[in-house]
Amino acid sequence: MSLEVGLAYGVSTLFICKGLETVHKPRHIVIDPNQFTPNPSHDCYEGIGLLNLRKAGYEHIIEFHDEPSYLALPSLLRDGVKIDFAFIDGWHTFDFASVDFFYVDLLLRPGGIVVIDDTDFPSVWKLARYIVKNRAYKVVQCLPAADIVTRHPLRWLHRNGTRRVSRTWYRLTHNDGLVPHSRCIAFKKEADDTRSWDFHRDF
Repeated sequence: MSLEVGLAYGVSTLFICKGLETVHKPRHIVIDPNQFTPNPSHDCYEGIGLLNLRKAGYEHIIEFHDEPSYLALPSLLRDGVKIDFAFIDGWHTFDFASVDFFYVDLLLRPGGIVVIDDTDFPSVWKLARYIVKNRAYKVVQCLPAADIVTRHPLRWLHRNGTRRVSRTWYRLTHNDGLVPHSRCIAFKKEADDTRSWDFHRDF
């Protein structure tokens, strides 16, 4: 099972769904509060993302949540949902992106992959720094190219589904694996959280 925060026009979702064709009984959870409803700082997409998915024949594997991720993700956790892959491309302020990652981590099985988009935003880059310094995650790939949805993370998912991590993904060019100015970063979850209540590393 996979999950995506942020649908918009559905481009990345189409690539993920294509990858899920190799998975038995695929299910892709999509969260986007602005697919039909605008807010004061964001226009709505008038349903274009879901329309594109329906035209591509993927409507049957989509579970759509028309609400903010900070409401949808806790509900999924309460329902006992577990996922193998997540794509985070929601609200890009540090607090919202961090909440998305916090809940995705609780949903993600060890060995699973979380891809975070727009890590060239200072706020999202700060989250990436937090992840590698404070959590049991390893950088799998950093992508500098602007056209991320046609490159390695989702292309890899298309080839391999959501349960297999290829060693060819590893490209650690720094001690922490992060490549400055990357537009998109994929992380592998090494283990569930075992930190003490007062754990902290500067990031």
